Amino acid sequence: MGRKLRTFLPSHLDQLKPTFDVERAREALRKRQIIQNKYANKHATVLPVLHQNAKVWFKHKMKKPWKQGTIIQVGPQPLSYIIKGEDGGVFRRNRFHFRQDYIEDDNPCWSRTVEDLYNSDATEISRIPNNSADSQVNASPKTNKSKINQQL
Repeated sequence: MGRKLRTFLPSHLDQLKPTFDVERAREALRKRQIIQNKYANKHATVLPVLHQNAKVWFKHKMKKPWKQGTIIQVGPQPLSYIIKGEDGGVFRRNRFHFRQDYIEDDNPCWSRTVEDLYNSDATEISRIPNNSADSQVNASPKTNKSKINQQL
């Protein structure tokens, strides 16, 4: 028994000792925690660490649109950052509540123009040898229809 009885009836001391198996309960708790941990971490991801002066998008309030800001300090707690909004407000946010702003200065491959991409693709395609006649496909629907009509 696990509680003190409020009775004046005489009872044996062995009947007053708890019969609850603490080790078995502790083992069951540990098994439940392992299962819960498995499902809780199923879709969890580790977000990359951001540094001071990084441009970010953050939520001022959860149901409001995203705002642009800059990290002015890596916060006092783990995964905590101090962000200065574009309107001048200073906010502390967890890493989960903001996203990095990918701008041209941070990623040099985005600074390429359409012409650069077109020219680089054209040179790569011209290097591929064209040995088979089957590789040439006419994508014009009028030509394909006219060929079908001629065959009938």
